[in-house]
Amino acid sequence: MSALHALYHYSVTIKATDKSVLGALRGLSFEVETAASSQISSGGTTGDVWEKNDKQVKFRFTSAELRERFLAEAARIFHAGLFEPVGTDDVDPATPRHQS
Repeated sequence: MSALHALYHYSVTIKATDKSVLGALRGLSFEVETAASSQISSGGTTGDVWEKNDKQVKFRFTSAELRERFLAEAARIFHAGLFEPVGTDDVDPATPRHQS
């Protein structure tokens, strides 16, 4: 695991109702995460992963505060029922997509 990916260890598992909501949540994670590599926060949240995991994906952030901001902004933007947080973890680091 890279040192950069290890910084993204505050996770939230989200169940989203459809791919459009998933796509919007991915975009929101880019806006919320302030670290230089904000795309890491949505790593592993593709539509294929979402379909394979019963419409659930995991977003990761560099702090618990950013994770909470993500959830608060999502709740503000989306109607109730379009997404649901199903769990959080403070020790769940991101892993690089391609490891050599």
